[in-house]
Amino acid sequence: MLTEQVFTKFKKDFPVYGMTVTTDAYGSRIYKQDTEPKATIHVMWEPVTDEVDIQTYGVDVEAMKGAVLYGSAPIEEHDRLQIDGEWYEVTSIKKLQTHRKLLAHRLKRG
Repeated sequence: MLTEQVFTKFKKDFPVYGMTVTTDAYGSRIYKQDTEPKATIHVMWEPVTDEVDIQTYGVDVEAMKGAVLYGSAPIEEHDRLQIDGEWYEVTSIKKLQTHRKLLAHRLKRG
């Protein structure tokens, strides 16, 4: 059973930045990253290896990482964070019995 103490020595703090969403005159959503973090999560990121996620995201899993999150940090889809110097966007949050499973997709440079 997964517990919060699993892999403690490999976990690090990651500031999470929210996204402000506005709508333009044409009804398109415009996302802008907040300048201040809304939360900090303490997790260990790893490559996505779950068969369901691989079938869902296909070749995109190569640019994705997953983590197990305990607690009630206010993290949502589209939030952003930096992992190993690269920006990622939270693409999925699955609520499970004792924790949440996060998936994040690396953003394209440029």
